[in-house]
Order: sequence, then C-alpha cells, then structure tokens
Amino acid sequence: MSKKRRNHARLSGPAQWNLYGAFLLALASGVSWYALKHWGQIEGEFGLEPNPWQPVCMKLHGAASMWCLLTCGYLTARHMPSGMNQKRNRLSGFILSAWIASLIVTGWMLYYLGSERREQIAELHWWLGASVALALVVHVIAGFKTRPERALQLAREAEARRLAGLPPEPEDGD
Repeated sequence: MSKKRRNHARLSGPAQWNLYGAFLLALASGVSWYALKHWGQIEGEFGLEPNPWQPVCMKLHGAASMWCLLTCGYLTARHMPSGMNQKRNRLSGFILSAWIASLIVTGWMLYYLGSERREQIAELHWWLGASVALALVVHVIAGFKTRPERALQLAREAEARRLAGLPPEPEDGD
C-alpha cells in the first residue's frame, strides 16, 4: 500500500523536529566553540591555554553539520519543489538557501583549505552561522502568513472545477 504524497510544502512534525534539532545543535555547538575560543581560555602552567571543551564542541559541531547536510538534502528533494510549484515564500527560501550554501562553502574552506585567510573565513562562517537562525525564522513566519491565502486559493480552484463539472484535481503521486 503506497502513501499519498503531500501536495504542499509544509513539513511534517518529524521533519520539523529533525530540521530544528539539526540546526539548533549546529548553532549551539558553534556558538559554544566560539565563546570558549575567545573568552573561555584557562590559565595553564605556561599562561593561557585553550579550553579543554573546545575540541568537544568542534566534534559535536562537525557531527551536527553532517546532520544539517542530510536535512538539507531532504528539503531539496521534498520541501523546495512544492514551495516552488506553489510560488510561496520564494524570496525568503532563496535567501535561506543562499545563506546555508554560504555556510557549507565556508565550512568546507575551513576544513580543507590551509590559508592565510583562515581567521577571516572563520569569522565569516561564525557570523553566517549565528545569524542563519534569523533567516530560518523569517522563512517559517512567512510560511505561516501565506498559508491561509493558499488554502483559500485551493478552495476557490476546487469550487471552480466543481461548477464547471470537472472532476477534482488528483493529488501528487496518484
């Protein structure tokens, strides 16, 4: 028995928890690492030393980043095509996607490129990461604001089909 595919961009409850959990863990571990690096040094035998929790935060951040990449793959395959077809939240979706792509590129650069610009790339990555939550919140709020309009539009289209004597439009996956 096959499940019907949903014909809207709204994420299911588990998908929302997955998305918010992945990004929250990446944000919390990244902010923690940054705070420990800049303000959490400890006094050691030979002066200030890195905080011993910094590597833990970085490893957690790396794992959270992989989780975020998996989540972004899901969103690219399931959420974004529906949103594009519905012509809703495109601007905030494009901005959020570009923001996340910038995080992916700067994270890759930090991991793989040894560069004299490493500190600048790290700062850019940190600011992008710390502020991506704002872009996500704006996108989610925009989705809530346009949802009633979309439901009304679908109801009008269904009524027009009914009055014209046409059968209801089939759902995706039928």
